[in-house]
Amino acid sequence: MGVIAMPRTAPKKCITCSELSMTEVKELHGKNGDNCWNNKVCRSRRSWYKNRQRNVEKRWQLRHPGEKRQKSCRSVVINSSNMALNLL
Repeated sequence: MGVIAMPRTAPKKCITCSELSMTEVKELHGKNGDNCWNNKVCRSRRSWYKNRQRNVEKRWQLRHPGEKRQKSCRSVVINSSNMALNLL
């Protein structure tokens, strides 16, 4: 069996950028900003992060036709004697 690679985490800067308007993005990340904007990469990356949840759902539906996806719970509760700890 081959090694299963974990997906890379999305840069927080790109996720934040995807929530901004294009004029704000060009101002912050264009030539007058920090100059990290790259037309070849950033436009599609912004679109992906903006629509990530919809894309993931659509991909899951294509891979599992006719099945209903269960929502996963991200928080875990650990009870130990008198202590309860919530982990995200």
